[in-house]
Amino acid sequence: MHHLFGIIPIPQPLQSRSLVYDLKARLDWGKPALTILDVRDRVLFNASHIVGAISMPADELIDRALASLPLNRDLYVYGETDEDTALIASQLRTVG
Repeated sequence: MHHLFGIIPIPQPLQSRSLVYDLKARLDWGKPALTILDVRDRVLFNASHIVGAISMPADELIDRALASLPLNRDLYVYGETDEDTALIASQLRTVG
């Protein structure tokens, strides 16, 4: 975490691939201005998920994302595997 004037924390710049520690630091910042997408199926989401995450299973993601996600917020995507997550993140980048 960077600090403006050595005292005001500002978040790290968004990376195309982030680790759980990056997300935790962003959430700890207090004003995260981000959206967390859980792209696993609803059964897994209902069993456990990151507090505040939005469930958007991969099969309905693009249409729902375009209709409902704010464009001025950083987006963190997580799924069942790194490969699934990377593919979905790439699809989201392609559509805007």
